[in-house]
Amino acid sequence: MKKHIFLYLATASLTSILQASIISPWDATNLGDGFAAGAAYGESSTIQYYNPAGIAFIPHQSLSFGLISDSVSTSFKGSTNISGTTINVPTSNGNDAAVYPNIAYSAPIGNRVAVGFSTKYDNVNGVNFGNQWDDPNPLFFLTNFDKQYSLTLQPTLAIKIIKNLSIGVGFNAIYNYNKNSVNMLVDPLTFAAVTFKADGWSYNWNVGADWHINDKSAIGLSYRGQSNKIISGNGSITTIIVTTPTTATMQSRITAFTPSQLIASGYTALTSKLTVLASAYYSFWSNLKHITVDGKVNGSPSVDFSTDIKFKNTLNFAFGAHYAFTKKLMAKFGLGYTDDATKSGYALLSNPEIKGFTLSAGIRFQPNAKMIVNIGAAHVFQANRKYSDSKLLPSAATTGTIKASTTMAGMQFTYNFDA
Repeated sequence: MKKHIFLYLATASLTSILQASIISPWDATNLGDGFAAGAAYGESSTIQYYNPAGIAFIPHQSLSFGLISDSVSTSFKGSTNISGTTINVPTSNGNDAAVYPNIAYSAPIGNRVAVGFSTKYDNVNGVNFGNQWDDPNPLFFLTNFDKQYSLTLQPTLAIKIIKNLSIGVGFNAIYNYNKNSVNMLVDPLTFAAVTFKADGWSYNWNVGADWHINDKSAIGLSYRGQSNKIISGNGSITTIIVTTPTTATMQSRITAFTPSQLIASGYTALTSKLTVLASAYYSFWSNLKHITVDGKVNGSPSVDFSTDIKFKNTLNFAFGAHYAFTKKLMAKFGLGYTDDATKSGYALLSNPEIKGFTLSAGIRFQPNAKMIVNIGAAHVFQANRKYSDSKLLPSAATTGTIKASTTMAGMQFTYNFDA
């Protein structure tokens, strides 16, 4: 039972960690084209997160700020096998709402060097609730209320090594906070109510190169390294065996690696009005090999284990187009494909990447040389997937089908001081 509870809290905290690593979108500048050339198309200082080398080609001070919001709807139908007893779950629904405000700044120093700083705040509030269990007792519910916060800080340095080629490096410090309140049926006779708070810092870096072939085309390449994430917290657990409640304090230290990622992007202007863009994102989810959990109950060591995750690496694509109606007004469109990062038997309810397609659209309005406004929206059509955590948690394996969809919308303002 204790391992079941601590593992659940570990994977819930892991979702917060991944949310702030490479999953969540950074800004709304390229939301309309689905981030189709995120590492190459840099009209503002926000490019430094995708490719730190990009700010070397911004000839003026650039301040950009905005936000993206998204809504994720999930439904699950299946069963859980606890200690040999199968408990059917007719329908379980979940909804997560997130807001990602961001600020980025860059400035040239002479003709070859540029410095920048960017920050993003992730605020995720979700509720996942299961309808009544139909076996063995229709009065049992599974409920999870979660709050996840993260703050990412990145200073950046970029240098032009020749006129049309730059390199850059960025350093990331990420603070994560996770709070969970969960009610769970841990075996046919035991019900647990758990509250848990955890936080911690992680650090990683990114490097990149940006080659402007000519005034119409560019290619960007960047790599973001993995980080060793440690998140620690405490809370309380009340277990009810039949009708007798028992309350205890709990502490947990969770260790995991966040994945690294390689991005290759490019764009070219086909005409004075039409530009096409593309990106490939290769995520090294295999870096996230296991979660290590050290847990205590009432101050005494209770749980100490390492659980294999065995994600697989993914190759995702994004394609986009820009069409300029006038010098001030541009339309953006995008189409993306996302692969599934999970191997059979190792799924998480909050999967890092799920197979599906993304459609996006947006507009770019530039009323004058100093100001740019980008507005975009996207919808992710995720494929129904078979869920199984039988290898992750053999003692309480859950299997079934998950349906999910995500909708995003955002706005970004950019001001160029000396344009």
